[in-house]
Amino acid sequence: MLAELNGTAIGFVSVEKVEGSPHGTLLDCLHVLAIHQGRGAGQLMIDAAREWTKEQNQNLMHLYVLDANAPAIAFYERNGWRFAGIEAGYIDATPVIDRRYVIDV
Repeated sequence: MLAELNGTAIGFVSVEKVEGSPHGTLLDCLHVLAIHQGRGAGQLMIDAAREWTKEQNQNLMHLYVLDANAPAIAFYERNGWRFAGIEAGYIDATPVIDRRYVIDV
């Protein structure tokens, strides 16, 4: 889904149904241009993703955020996401720690 302001793209969100996931639908990416952050676009995209999740007959959504990304963690926690665990992984060859968050839809 694309967020637009006056016909100009300012952000996007990607959501996918993950068959058999105990954590529900995956909110894979959420990005808002820096100059538009803090104005509600991110929350509107989360709301749209939650509606899409309901249409998929799912009642839970999850996401992963890098453990070092304090601004994103604060954003998700402010918007009702609950911490649900840590997973180690890689971005290319770089080891990373991801925090999993869940939210009811």
